[in-house]
Amino acid sequence: MQVIVVGAGSVGIRISQMLLEIGDDVVLVDRSVERLRVASHLDCQKLAGIPLETDILEQAGIESCDMVCCVSREDNLNLVVAQIAKNSYNVERTIVRLDNPSKAQCYKELGIETFCTSEWTAKKLWQLIHSSETLYHHNFYGRELVYKEVPVDEDLLGLSFSEITEQGQDKLIGIIRGDSFLLGEEDLRIQAGDRFVLLAAE
Repeated sequence: MQVIVVGAGSVGIRISQMLLEIGDDVVLVDRSVERLRVASHLDCQKLAGIPLETDILEQAGIESCDMVCCVSREDNLNLVVAQIAKNSYNVERTIVRLDNPSKAQCYKELGIETFCTSEWTAKKLWQLIHSSETLYHHNFYGRELVYKEVPVDEDLLGLSFSEITEQGQDKLIGIIRGDSFLLGEEDLRIQAGDRFVLLAAE
């Protein structure tokens, strides 16, 4: 299968790698040369340019591709590229990453498949919070604080903290990696074996 992936962030790099591992032909497109350098380990064509421009899309092979997967962090860019692919080049499948779920139904009616990262990660984190919890209690100035340590689902591996949405009243504050606690900085990426640390006040 020939796939164009728009967006060389952590999601774009990861899905490109997974597609390459099963033998698909991937072209990775991003306006940022620096982000494409991060993806230099991927054995695929990489194009630096604005994905809205038809010459960039045609260089990527949109006229013959089977699927366009738009996973940048810009909802509007993702949706416009998908519309161009669908309406101008008759691409059979277009999949779009959204942060704003309110737009999903509209584009579903246009034949554009969508998935909402904020909603998806919230549901995943909710599942984690209510399974395999380790609890620690601490009294702080008269308030009972509960620290929850929960395992990381493998579907979240490779994501950064900035891409993970919290759920409910609990505050995601960091991870346990080995024998160390790592504070949840935005660019901290989730690895196998990590455990989330969440904080709740009772």
